[in-house]
Amino acid sequence: MLPQDFEEKAKEITGLTGKYTGRNMVKLEDGSTITLGDNVALQIIDNDDEYGSIMYDKYRTGSWESSSMSVYKRKDPDKILGGLLDDVYTLAEAAQKWGLSDGSVLRNAIRQGRFREDEYRQSGATWLITKPAMQRVYGKSVS
Repeated sequence: MLPQDFEEKAKEITGLTGKYTGRNMVKLEDGSTITLGDNVALQIIDNDDEYGSIMYDKYRTGSWESSSMSVYKRKDPDKILGGLLDDVYTLAEAAQKWGLSDGSVLRNAIRQGRFREDEYRQSGATWLITKPAMQRVYGKSVS
């Protein structure tokens, strides 16, 4: 097959134009790559937004259909870290959110063993506690 034959076949399967790169592969306009066989094709997606693969099979009728697909959205690392910090409170913050009188109620609960050691920690003079720990012991927050 000629390079343009691979490019036409890739467009027939995916609907995307592309450039033949050798070894039965076409780099598609969306940045993905498709490797073409006679009756099977594999599209690899790897860009800033998503990654994964789509397998295509050619049926006896001559039509191409995707037979399996695994495509995943990439998570924004800035949002992941921000989400982690949203789930950590000082004892005073947690007491306020759960309607407790003050942070000393939580310090006493820690001393009494109501929280697991991986649910709280001291950072300098400040005690920190996780949202899941508060939910486990006190239920939903009031604010």
